[in-house]
Amino acid sequence: LARRRFAGLAAAAPEVVWSWPARRADEELAMSPLLAALPASPAEALEPVPPLRDRDQVAASATPDLDVADPPPPVAAGTVVPGGARLLSLQSECPARAFLEFRLHARELPTPAGPLNGLMRGNVVHDVLAEIYRLPESHQGLGGLAPDRLQELFEVATTTVLARYLPRRDGGSLRLRSLETARLWRLVEALARQDATRGPFTVQSETGREVALGPLKLKIRLDRLEDHGDGRIVMDYKTGQASAGPWRRFRLGECQLPLYAVTASARGAAIYHLQLPEPELEGVVDSALLPGEG
Repeated sequence: LARRRFAGLAAAAPEVVWSWPARRADEELAMSPLLAALPASPAEALEPVPPLRDRDQVAASATPDLDVADPPPPVAAGTVVPGGARLLSLQSECPARAFLEFRLHARELPTPAGPLNGLMRGNVVHDVLAEIYRLPESHQGLGGLAPDRLQELFEVATTTVLARYLPRRDGGSLRLRSLETARLWRLVEALARQDATRGPFTVQSETGREVALGPLKLKIRLDRLEDHGDGRIVMDYKTGQASAGPWRRFRLGECQLPLYAVTASARGAAIYHLQLPEPELEGVVDSALLPGEG
């Protein structure tokens, strides 16, 4: 691609002048190999050839040294491999990263953030919904609950969850708890409206299971499993960017929900985009289960 673009630029005019930055702050930059292959201008031809830089001298004197193969030890049969569905997604997209994360336990350095960053907000939403849907009276969906009762369940769940993420330490934290509670309540109200229009069904929330995929044993956890009587739908809550598009690729990219659907014998898999003003469903679902949304 770079060579084609370079050739196009070179043919864009009768005379083309090329330049490149020699330095960036204190860092010395190398010329692109595409520019190095061009003939020098007459002015440049009169200039003395600069001496080789240290790194060029080191590179010129280096000789290849082949290491003896040192493959990682195989995973023992019957071992539950850490990582769950993320292991398969990374193995598809970047096997090196899958190995680094789940065999060598390498981790990225955390980015400094405030008391409640985007990831933590997503975890708060997951935990609050898990607390609410875990109660037997919520198993038929939030739409069947009286508004006062729904608010009671919400307040108990939110108080429990936010105590883990925003301890009562200072006035700023208390103010943030108030703002976050108001945002969560609007989201729960929107979910209750949608549950009322999509019933009847029963909900299981945050259900864990162990699955076998060929020689691999994985532990997976479903955010939401809806039983519609004649079929089930697996759902995953998402508060950030997510799409069902990778499911349709020849080489499956994001395989979390398809794996859940296959192992749960479901008739649909959907991403539940938890956003305001109204959450949205995106996925592949038997139209008989969700008329108008399949």
